[in-house]
Amino acid sequence: MLRSKTNLIIISFLSILLYSCSSDDDKVIEPTEPVKEKDTYALLTAVKGGTFNYSLYLQTMDNLTKTKDLDNKNATEIVAETVTGVYQYDGNFYTNLYFTPERIEKWSLNEKQELTKQGSISLGELGYQGNVYFKDKNTAFVGGPAGTKIAIFNPETMTKTGYIDYSSVSRIGEVTNYPNQGDKINIQAPSEMIVSGNYLYIGFCFLKDLQTYTPASPTADILVVDLTKIDPNSADNSNAIVKWISNDKGNSVGSWNSGFGAKFMITDEKNDIYLLSHNYWGAVNVGKPACILRIKSGETDFDADYYFDLETVSRGVGNPVMNLEYAGNGIFFATSNDITAINPDDPYSYYQDPIAQWYKFDLHDKTATKVNDEYTQGSYASCIYFEDDKAYIPFKTKTKSYIKEVNINTLESKDIITTAGIPRVFKLK
Repeated sequence: MLRSKTNLIIISFLSILLYSCSSDDDKVIEPTEPVKEKDTYALLTAVKGGTFNYSLYLQTMDNLTKTKDLDNKNATEIVAETVTGVYQYDGNFYTNLYFTPERIEKWSLNEKQELTKQGSISLGELGYQGNVYFKDKNTAFVGGPAGTKIAIFNPETMTKTGYIDYSSVSRIGEVTNYPNQGDKINIQAPSEMIVSGNYLYIGFCFLKDLQTYTPASPTADILVVDLTKIDPNSADNSNAIVKWISNDKGNSVGSWNSGFGAKFMITDEKNDIYLLSHNYWGAVNVGKPACILRIKSGETDFDADYYFDLETVSRGVGNPVMNLEYAGNGIFFATSNDITAINPDDPYSYYQDPIAQWYKFDLHDKTATKVNDEYTQGSYASCIYFEDDKAYIPFKTKTKSYIKEVNINTLESKDIITTAGIPRVFKLK
């Protein structure tokens, strides 16, 4: 009897123990700290080194809503002491190092949001290459003033696949008598390109020399290419060349990586192309105001009925306008240089000093409104991020770099982030 009672007690104890273990196994153990969600934005900062050289840093951040200071201690240096453009495409970042050695590098964020370099391609055959255009995840185009080819590469695998050979229509050596009698084109530089419909439009800067950016053409010039005839794996593609088109109302086309990758050619909601003919960033007085020109969707000529003089409606003729940051619905932001603020003893003051002010322009009404009275280094602090009727505008003054949140409609503004270098915002998701 005693043994039976003992066995019963043991069995009961084991049953309770097993039940307790089973219950513990079924419990969901709450983490002591919440799991951090992935950051939503990336911040690029550019820190000046030599005369034109910058080091670039990239880091992620969770929001744009609260005022804060951000240094570069948690950032990854993606470019060291050189000149470059930076682009975001298909979730990746591409650095376009266009001066010795000329190359493009691809950077990606892993699951821990750590930046790693995924590949690199050499572009030494192009020399001082212009902006990259990404057609899709397997095809991108870039050109440079050395030679007469546009390189085609695969941004997914980071391999060069082919070229567009435009030597049959090269204008090198063409006598333009500009700016002086007998002058000719010595350098033809593909500065920027864009796609509308079935055509690739390649903007060119024709120069007497690269050192002074002295123009060798009195016009804005574009090479039109038929995309339906492009084989990305061909080293020729000369049959895809359609023609040159020119417009005598402006001078030069394309940003040439101005502001670490700004674009001066955009497409609107109708797929019409608007381009800023900026007269060599204000470096040269060509006798024409900076202006917007248009090519309608699918057309292979400039729209003869569209011309937008940017200088007259902003600060006045003679004050160059740069940047074409498109907010949508015909609205874009650009900087106007105050020529009275230029240091006459510094030949690069027009480009490197805070002499510019931001303006809001309307492509349809052809009007302009000054954003505020603050001066900034407009040539470098130029890439704007837009979200929910807000423009996140970079500023670089003599003493600090920061991002200003501006209401696109009312132009009400506030400073939100002070940065350790000229800033630029990207959206990650």
